[in-house]
Amino acid sequence: MLQGVITPQAGLGSWECEDKRAVALPEDSNPFPFAVGSMVVSSASLRETGLKGRGLKLLHHYPDTLWAMGDKMLPDASFTPERVFPLGAAPPPSAPPPEPAAVPAAALTESLRSLAVVDAGPAPIAASDPSAPSSDSTATPEGMDAMLDWCLLRGLVDKVPDSELPIKCEELYSKVILPVRPPGSTVDIKKSGYKKIAKMYATWEKKGLLTLKAVHKIDNVTAVNRSHPAYAAAAAAFAAVSGDMGGGESGAGSSGSSAPPQAQAHIQVDVLYRSPSSLRPVFGDLLKDNKERLLSEGDCAAALAAYAQSCGLSKDKATLIVLDELLAGSLYGKKETESVGTPVEASRLLARLLVKLNLFTRLRITRVGGGAPEEVLQKGSIKNIKISAEDRHAGRKHLTRVVGVEAFAIDPDEISSRIQKQHNTSCSVAPLPGKNETGKEVAAQGNLLEEVAAMLKLVYGIPDEFVETHSKCH
Repeated sequence: MLQGVITPQAGLGSWECEDKRAVALPEDSNPFPFAVGSMVVSSASLRETGLKGRGLKLLHHYPDTLWAMGDKMLPDASFTPERVFPLGAAPPPSAPPPEPAAVPAAALTESLRSLAVVDAGPAPIAASDPSAPSSDSTATPEGMDAMLDWCLLRGLVDKVPDSELPIKCEELYSKVILPVRPPGSTVDIKKSGYKKIAKMYATWEKKGLLTLKAVHKIDNVTAVNRSHPAYAAAAAAFAAVSGDMGGGESGAGSSGSSAPPQAQAHIQVDVLYRSPSSLRPVFGDLLKDNKERLLSEGDCAAALAAYAQSCGLSKDKATLIVLDELLAGSLYGKKETESVGTPVEASRLLARLLVKLNLFTRLRITRVGGGAPEEVLQKGSIKNIKISAEDRHAGRKHLTRVVGVEAFAIDPDEISSRIQKQHNTSCSVAPLPGKNETGKEVAAQGNLLEEVAAMLKLVYGIPDEFVETHSKCH
C-alpha cells in the first residue's frame, strides 16, 4: 500500500505499469532492499491521485520460499527472521533461558511416587454394559455389523433428540456413532457386511427406524421412530445400565420409548380483558386499587355475578340477570329488543360483556434451558403462525414460507438461521409487502412444511392450535 511509502529527498522518479522496483528502508537507515515487485500504477497516475491505494505487486521478499531455496545469504546482521532493522540497530542476541533450579533427589523420588495416572479424556461407555458387543466379536463381518448397530442405537438414544433433526448422515456417523463405541473396541465400516455407511442407513430405513431425505444431494436423517422395537429395547437396556451405575446422562429418548418427544420450550397463552371507564362499576372492588388491571374470563364472570347479586338483578338461581340502565345502555344498542328490565341468560350476558372489554393476550415463555419465564403482553388477539409450501418449478423446486413468528416473541432471523443450519438450505428474511405490514417473512428453499411445524413445537413450544400449515405442492 502506498500510504506507508516514505518519499526520499530526490523523489520517487518515473516509471510505468509493470516496471520492476525494489523495496527498502529509507536510505539513511538501511540501503539493502528486502523485496522486489512490479508496479501496478504509473508515476504519472501517482502524482495525480497521491500516495493512496495499491502501488506494487509483490514478487519476491525476504525470507520467502525462493530465498530459502538459495544459499540463504544475509546482506547484513540487520536482517533477522522477524524483521529488517536499520543498520546498527539489530536487536541483541536473546539471553539463554535460565537453568532450572536443582531439585534434591529424595524430593523428586517422593514426588514421583505421589503421581497417579488419570485419563483426562471424555468418559467412554462403560465396558460393563451387558448390551455392548465385545471387542473380540468385531473380527467377523457379522460382529462388526452388531457393533455398528449397537453404536447407532446408543447414539440415537443418548445424543440425538428430535430437536437436533435433521442431521447429516456423515455427521451422525462421525459425531455420534464413533464417539459412543465401547472402550478398547474399533469400528470399521469396510470390515462390516454393510461395506458402506449409506447401505447401513438404508437398511435401517427399510426396517422403519430412520427416515432419510436428500437435501442438496446430501443424505440427512430427518426422523427417528422412537416406538420402533429395536429402539425401545435399546433404550430400556441403556436405562437399566445407567440405573445400575447410579445415574448418567439422560438420553434423547430414554424417558419413554413410545412417548412423543417433549418440547424444549413452553409457551402459555392467556386471554385477558381491561374494562373501559363506562363499565368499571360492574367490577366493583376488583378495580378499586388499580383501574387498569387485567382480568381473566373467570374474574369477569365472578364480577358480573357479584354486581347482579348486589343490585338485586339475579333471578332463577342466578341463571338470569335483569338488565339495569348500566347493563342495557353499555351492552345493547338502541335498535336491539333488550332494554331495562329484560331478563337475559347469565352466560349470554357474560359473552356480550367480554365483547365490550378491551382484549389483551399475555404470553408466558419458558425458553430452552429453563430459567425465569418471560412475559410478553400484546393488545388484541394473537395471530397464528402461517407456514406454506409452494411448488416453484413443476415439482423440482419448492419454497417454504413462515409468517407471524413475531407474535410469539421469536426473532425471524433466529428462525431463518436455525432452518438453514438444520436443513442445509438457503433462507432469507424480508419485510412483508404492504404499507401497513410490520412483520417479516422467512423463506426457505425446499418443501419443509412438516419439519418447520415440528421445530416450532419442539424448540419454541408453540401449541398446535396456533400454527396453520398450507401446502400448494403438487
